Amino acid sequence: MTKKLVYVDFETGDLTPEDSEIITIQWQEVDANTGDIMGDLKIYKRWEYSTDKEFIYDAVNGSKVEDDFGNSVNFLINKFPPKMGFNLFFEQNFLEKKLIEHDLPKFWKAQIIGYNTMAVDLKHVAIIINEGNFKGSGLDNVSGKKTSGKDVRME
Repeated sequence: MTKKLVYVDFETGDLTPEDSEIITIQWQEVDANTGDIMGDLKIYKRWEYSTDKEFIYDAVNGSKVEDDFGNSVNFLINKFPPKMGFNLFFEQNFLEKKLIEHDLPKFWKAQIIGYNTMAVDLKHVAIIINEGNFKGSGLDNVSGKKTSGKDVRME
């Protein structure tokens, strides 16, 4: 049984990776059994970098956490440890497109969610909470979150 999950979240300028950029990439390690926070919140901010390519490279290269066996792994491009987040297919798609767009190492493949990657996507829980309706199932509508993420400070 896995000991930890990595909660991952991206904020983006728009919904399409071809027309937008990732504004922040953040994550935090969480105990898989209790939900307790296990480490500091890590945030990579696009505005702290001169280029989008440098930002994406640094965030992926810096996404190192220790897996259940004590190995250091880049979780954004590794199946382990399992990820948790809201609408993880969105993050997966954005990261895949940005890795290709910036011609980053070919062996880097986004591993946030997929058929062979363990993950807990809270979007499904939100739809259930919203009585099975997709419309209105955003995190800001089903939790105490105060914003949809559209007003992310960019400085």
